[in-house]
Amino acid sequence: MKKIQTFFILCVLAMSLHAQSTERYAIGNAGGSYYNVADNFEMDYTLGEFAVTTLSNSGNTLTQGFQQPFKFTWVAVPENSNNTSQIIIFPNPVVDQLNISFEKPDKGIYRVIIYDMLGQLITDKSITVGSANTEQLSFDFSPYATGNYFVRIMHETKLVQTAKIVKINQ
Repeated sequence: MKKIQTFFILCVLAMSLHAQSTERYAIGNAGGSYYNVADNFEMDYTLGEFAVTTLSNSGNTLTQGFQQPFKFTWVAVPENSNNTSQIIIFPNPVVDQLNISFEKPDKGIYRVIIYDMLGQLITDKSITVGSANTEQLSFDFSPYATGNYFVRIMHETKLVQTAKIVKINQ
């Protein structure tokens, strides 16, 4: 009788067990890519735990994980401007409202563009500066999700500043 009870209990336990996924995951906290044009040599590396996941919506696919190939390579080169204006972006991290203050701005049109981490345009505002010593723009960040955003500020056609903004909820 004890053998039948033990067998029955083992069968019930076996049916309740679920197998683990064999999918790889790489949660890397560091890594990068090295490419040498002269030797035609490329090396990618990741440091971290193993994991792979793919997320997608109607127009975008985000694949994270172990040694994902680069489809697009962007090189950002900051432009050096000779202007004396100072741009202050505050508060960072932002909860509800992001402010951008232009101190002693050059005359002309400033354009403030905000992108999310996927490169999708969040907002694009322009401000025309005359002879004022200080101008200020405000953005309502309350409807946006927590995460990282990029602010790009352009004067006429030149890039003036790029900043990373962190949105938090309190």
